[in-house]
Amino acid sequence: MVRSGVRSAENRKSIETIDRRAAQCCARLYRTSAYYAAEVISDLPPLELTIARQALEVCHRKGWPIHPRMAFDSPSGAPEHEEYAKVLENNFLTKWQDLYAKRVSNWCRKLMPTVTTKIATKVSFYPSQALTGHGCFRSQRHKILRKIDSPMCPCGADNETPEHVFLHCARYATGRLPTLKVTEAATCKYLEAVVIEMWKSETDHYLCQKTN
Repeated sequence: MVRSGVRSAENRKSIETIDRRAAQCCARLYRTSAYYAAEVISDLPPLELTIARQALEVCHRKGWPIHPRMAFDSPSGAPEHEEYAKVLENNFLTKWQDLYAKRVSNWCRKLMPTVTTKIATKVSFYPSQALTGHGCFRSQRHKILRKIDSPMCPCGADNETPEHVFLHCARYATGRLPTLKVTEAATCKYLEAVVIEMWKSETDHYLCQKTN
């Protein structure tokens, strides 16, 4: 049993911190990347929800009383355990989807609309940046990291956002697909190629500045 609301909040915060770092590490993400985006990319369900699901399943199977303040709702009534587990899984995914929709960017939701989205590539440094919009994009490096003076894209657009880069920027028109679907290998290949080219351009620009 949880001793107090404060203690419960502290535990949840600790669990989320550990879980975020693990997911970001597995997905090769920057620490500024959203927690729930990292979970989907790394294919790791949130630890707090996973603990709650397993606790509810064990309590139902053994006939133990269920704590009223769990991370998501327990199935009502008294169904057989197999049916209970199915409803529990649905409640688990519903809660995860709700949290994901509220706490990730529009760009993440565009590429990965659901928490069950299966990304058609091996998670690595470059595609992960494309999926989250964190890393090499000038909008993020200017607003969050404060590493550059302007978010302007080299093509002349006011803001080098992921949407601009992958959907509109003339510099990366080659290989661009009509629709970006991360469940398809062609999309993932395009996203990764663009991010690699962006890093190369930034490196060349930095070396040029150092030389001059």
